[in-house]
Amino acid sequence: MTAPVTAPERRRSAAAVWVAAAAFVVLVAGCAVATVVALDKAIGGVATRHCKTASAALLDQMAADPVLTADVPGTEVTARRRANPCDEGEETPASVTVVRALTAGTGWTDVRARYEQLLAAHGWTVAPAGEVLCGTRTVEGRTVAFELRDGVPPAGVEATIWFFGFPRDTSC
Repeated sequence: MTAPVTAPERRRSAAAVWVAAAAFVVLVAGCAVATVVALDKAIGGVATRHCKTASAALLDQMAADPVLTADVPGTEVTARRRANPCDEGEETPASVTVVRALTAGTGWTDVRARYEQLLAAHGWTVAPAGEVLCGTRTVEGRTVAFELRDGVPPAGVEATIWFFGFPRDTSC
């Protein structure tokens, strides 16, 4: 016959069960964290897993594209920008942008018409008419996209060539 279990022994048994349960939870949580860290390292890190950078040579080629370098009557270049998503502080796709101010008497439709001519003359596929003028082109086997946006203050346009680094629908 076994001796009856006393209250202190019951408390020790309950405490042992709680300790075992807590240890199990810590073990499972630790394994989950280790798995997430391993997966993160395998796919390139949280900060860089969506980072598809363009080489400096590709950015140079994008910047030299005649669509960005051609004369656009009625405009004046006010800024040139480059962005690479792997550069510290950058989260946008790789791109080259030329900002142009409109001179007096020049309108959005005039500038848009000039860019449509440039795109067609230099092998770009132009998307159907929309608020933003868009086009795509293959550069070194990779698709790049062009966008022309109206309304840059004070009065101007932004012409940007984007490199996304992965297949995507580049239509507007």
